[in-house]
Amino acid sequence: MSFKLTYVYDKLDLEPVISFLQSGYKWSKKRSDEIMHFFSDQTSFAPMAAYRKEDGELKIAILLFDQSNYFNNEEKIINLCSMYADPSYRGIPAINFARILTEDLAAFTITNYSSNYIAYKIWKSVGWEHMKVKKIQLSK
Repeated sequence: MSFKLTYVYDKLDLEPVISFLQSGYKWSKKRSDEIMHFFSDQTSFAPMAAYRKEDGELKIAILLFDQSNYFNNEEKIINLCSMYADPSYRGIPAINFARILTEDLAAFTITNYSSNYIAYKIWKSVGWEHMKVKKIQLSK
């Protein structure tokens, strides 16, 4: 079994990931459309999502928002958002996903500002550090 992740760099390949997340989180179609629209403005070479498939079906996925250009920062920053795993892919597979994602994106400063308690525990288990931040809302 391969433990590689697939990264989405093309907006056209993002739709199945967003549909998987919509199904898992029970989002509205409107929210999915808003997320797709957000990515239509992304012009960097950072990945927009990562996922794992098993037997041709998505089992776990996460959105990756490039924040490198905020405040004219030269640093490569990526924010994780909306990680969802099929119930059969939780536990150790989710931790392996987090570990591989962290290793693969080592060139980035990776943030996750609003993780829930379970996600927080997963990211801590793969070596992430807690950071104190101040929230600044840039848009609606």
